[in-house]
Amino acid sequence: MRLAEFILAFLLLTAQTALACSCLKAPTVKDNWRAASQVFIGQVERVDTSGGFYSSGGGSVTLFTVRVLESFKREVHEGYPLRTFVSSGEGACDSYFRVGEKYLIYAYGDSPRGMLKSSLCDRTGLLEHIEEGELELVRKLWQEAKGAKYVSFVSAEEFELNLLRASNEKLEERLGLAKAALATMAAGFILLLLIQWRNGKL
Repeated sequence: MRLAEFILAFLLLTAQTALACSCLKAPTVKDNWRAASQVFIGQVERVDTSGGFYSSGGGSVTLFTVRVLESFKREVHEGYPLRTFVSSGEGACDSYFRVGEKYLIYAYGDSPRGMLKSSLCDRTGLLEHIEEGELELVRKLWQEAKGAKYVSFVSAEEFELNLLRASNEKLEERLGLAKAALATMAAGFILLLLIQWRNGKL
């Protein structure tokens, strides 16, 4: 009987180990920032384990409501400061958050209002455990990204006007070159006529 219990315990332990999350070395700050769709400091406001949401495997999932306090990738639109994270407990590597705690989160997902995910295998962690150097770097990456895409932050009307001005300037430049070429050709043609006239060929 003891042998049977031992075998059962061994099988359960093996199954748990197989299902447990296994991660490689954490990515660098820059690589993680580039891979994530959103990066921000957030505070967890609610954890929902009441059910009603299920993973693709049929298991229940946990939902976390997080308020964005400071964003380091993607603008936080007024009226939409909350993000919803989903975590399945089926041995997945999804992050699990505690209510009231603040985290630096590297999130994955497309819509600011849709379901997001975060992984135990990336650099997401409690804010108090994050080194200041990492925060400085993600701030710098975000500032550089905004600086490189400054046109996208102006209004659509102003953007179109800028394009129109640039197009007109280019057209005027080409017209000026065409006029100069025509003037040169006309002068050459007149000079050729004068030479032929003086030689008595006209």
